[in-house]
Amino acid sequence: MINKKMNQSVYLQGGVAHDFNNILQIILGHAELIKYKYCRHIEHDYFDTIENAGLKGKNLVQQLLQFSKKEFYTPIEINVSDAVRTNEMLLSHAVQANIQFDLDLDDYLPNVMLDQTQFSQLLMNLVINARTAIGDKNGRILVKTFMPEKKHDNYFVNPARVENADFVAISVSDTGSGIPDAIVDKIFEPFFTTKGEATGTGMGLAAVYGIIKHHGGDIKVSKSVDWSTMFTIYLPVVKDENMVHNVELSADHYGVAATFSQPWNILVAEDDKMVQKLTVSTLEQMGGVVFAADNGKDAVDLFVANRDVIDILVFDIVMPKLNGVEAYKIIRAYNPNTPVVFVTGYSDNKLSELANEDPSLYLCLRKPCKKIELYTAVANLLENKNV
Repeated sequence: MINKKMNQSVYLQGGVAHDFNNILQIILGHAELIKYKYCRHIEHDYFDTIENAGLKGKNLVQQLLQFSKKEFYTPIEINVSDAVRTNEMLLSHAVQANIQFDLDLDDYLPNVMLDQTQFSQLLMNLVINARTAIGDKNGRILVKTFMPEKKHDNYFVNPARVENADFVAISVSDTGSGIPDAIVDKIFEPFFTTKGEATGTGMGLAAVYGIIKHHGGDIKVSKSVDWSTMFTIYLPVVKDENMVHNVELSADHYGVAATFSQPWNILVAEDDKMVQKLTVSTLEQMGGVVFAADNGKDAVDLFVANRDVIDILVFDIVMPKLNGVEAYKIIRAYNPNTPVVFVTGYSDNKLSELANEDPSLYLCLRKPCKKIELYTAVANLLENKNV
């Protein structure tokens, strides 16, 4: 009965998160359009407030999607201190009143490639472990970001994998009961727990290690005079800061006025009418000529009728009749070189069906996305197509 209720909760939360991301897309998208088209610079603070509130909602939805397992791996280039700061509210709410929760963040670190949802899960697992170690007594948890002063074999669980890279570090320290030396080597093993079957699954630190390994980093455990336990995570820095986007952008007084180099023909498939209208308006502002469909089947029909002129697809994933991935696979039978940008509230693991496809032909954006993110994705794919 408990498992049945949990499964029902998972499906409910995944569905609610998808619908809520569509709502956020409409709010943030229209705020951005109005901000840059109609408003004087002095009025931008009002729209910045709307955007900041919407982005907080986006981060909360990502947490919900992680729980419902409807999330996918989407690393972006980011300052790790910004990534920590985004999670400050959720982390502070995870600790009780007897624990002092502090951040010590360096805002001048080089960027890393990071999946923000997985990073949020990682931080939450470590903070909850620290909270449990402190228990009911007074204590302190500190999350810190910094550049390591040196690299040494003792810093890493597996130093051979990271010896040639530069890293930034994130530490989570606590004044709890500490980890006995006898079990330090076992704490990252799946299903190992000291909490008992009723309260621990033994997967928390195993998941942390898996996420860090997925990002090409590593982790060490230590203690000091001030801290009973300190987990330090090392993530590789982005070597070439221009490697993510190579698109020329023009800026006006109020932000980025992104326009395509020519009037590309773009097929949009989105079942939510308001999101579809926003996407069409945004792409038309960029200079695109847009065809619009309400579902995957109509998108295929539109493409077949206009296959000689359509340059790129912008598809939602969860749609009636045919989902976005199914529609794209049919379209590729007509033109295997057609690129696509998926813009979705969540992925029901449907993108795994494209594992064997050419990665230069598709990108995925998470709703709600900004105008410049959509522009950059479309422009990059078209650039690759025409190389």
